[in-house]
Amino acid sequence: MLTGSATLIRSTLWNLAGRVLPLVVAVAATPFLVGALGLARWGIFALALSLVGLFGVFDLGIGRALTRLVAARIAGPDRAGAAAAVMTGLALLAGLGGVAGLAAAAGAWGYAGLLDLPAALRDEVRWALLVLALAAPLVLVNAALWGVLAAHQRFAGANLVNLPILALYYLGPLAVLQIWDSLIAATLVLVACRAAMTWAYWRLGVAALPELLRARPDWPAALVLLRQGGWLTVSHLLGPLAQHLDRFIIAARISAEAAALYATPFDLVIRVAVLGQAVLAGVFPALASALAMGAGAMGAGRAPEAAGRLFRHAVLGILVLVLPPCMGCVLFADVLLGWWLGPEFAGAGAVPMRWLAAGVVLFAVDGVAAAVIDGAGRAGRNAGLAVAELALYLPVLLVALDGWGIGGAAMVWSGRALLVAVVRARLAVVVHPPLAAELRALGPALVAAMGGLGAALVLAEAAPLLRVAAAPALVLPAIWFGWRHGLGAAERQALVARVVLALRLR
Repeated sequence: MLTGSATLIRSTLWNLAGRVLPLVVAVAATPFLVGALGLARWGIFALALSLVGLFGVFDLGIGRALTRLVAARIAGPDRAGAAAAVMTGLALLAGLGGVAGLAAAAGAWGYAGLLDLPAALRDEVRWALLVLALAAPLVLVNAALWGVLAAHQRFAGANLVNLPILALYYLGPLAVLQIWDSLIAATLVLVACRAAMTWAYWRLGVAALPELLRARPDWPAALVLLRQGGWLTVSHLLGPLAQHLDRFIIAARISAEAAALYATPFDLVIRVAVLGQAVLAGVFPALASALAMGAGAMGAGRAPEAAGRLFRHAVLGILVLVLPPCMGCVLFADVLLGWWLGPEFAGAGAVPMRWLAAGVVLFAVDGVAAAVIDGAGRAGRNAGLAVAELALYLPVLLVALDGWGIGGAAMVWSGRALLVAVVRARLAVVVHPPLAAELRALGPALVAAMGGLGAALVLAEAAPLLRVAAAPALVLPAIWFGWRHGLGAAERQALVARVVLALRLR
């Protein structure tokens, strides 16, 4: 059940809701919060929101490693072992969270003194940031509990918790400020939201794994979590570094204006990758379960089929979700930027946006192969690839910037995404050889998608009406090949039956 396609579809839909709806609330509430706090205090509050996310760096990859370990153990009969691993992860992350909180508190005290603020406001900022440091252990403990829920595919419950709590991240401070006009009150609400999330996650975790109530930490499992988490930390730190380092290099080598013309369309198109991340959040624990199932004698025959099916369905799902909006960004970058930011951005940012949008498709699809490697417990291979990627990317980026400006930087970013996707797919096949057949089945759809993006880059300067007419012809072949070759006859029939049943129920 944990590796079924229907489960994967449900998990994806819940993860999409959990990511998109809080973003809508944040966009709607931000103008009111700016008005309630004032620009200076709003800047500190925005920094506080970023700091809460930054606490996750202290996770050291243990949360994702715990997801894999729990998924592997519940795939067999070792549920007590899974519960012991969870308690181990909770103990480790609570300790790391305490260290992160102390570091944040010390840094906040000194940082507030550096700000050019009136003395009264400086004290308010200092105490607000000190309050926020209390959230650090909660953030990391939540990462461990999310690992339990992800391993059991309990994304419905987890996102039903996240939706109101993440909405309260913005609505709660807005309400409290009407009673206590202080940045301290706003940050207290953030800490309270994290505490409520911890309590709710624990209740859901106990419902999924009742053995947690009797479990004790399994310290030998801590070595497994730390080893896997260490490799995951390397790849998860270097990956975003390679993804965002180019804008800092552009600012230093060309100008801050050039960096803005590059980074703004990049931030727009990279948000499309959230659609793929919603799929990956559900597919990673399912892959870990399937691969662990094959490690035992009873499951050895089923693992290649289950893991391969999950890999193929995830790639197709991400392609269907990500390709159409990215194709639209390639074809209509100038129009979109003109509507959004005006003619200056449209004139200078359209070329980078086109190339970056093409690369985002590769970036999103590549995440499935990365999940296979991590799910099989070979996170060191992803880490090694991240190191090699960064070492190759930087010198090529510098050459491209000197020769072709920010358009050249965007081309290099997408070229890197293509090279990494090909190399990682090969590594995934080495880790799990049955994926070679799945990649052959996916080949026509992937080639059609890349061909469509290439044609879109050529047509990007054509008349708008021609681009509108060409858009379906550039997207539909990839979807058609995915339907005919990426899915078997029985899978197509089952999918049609599910759609018909859903329409009848509606």
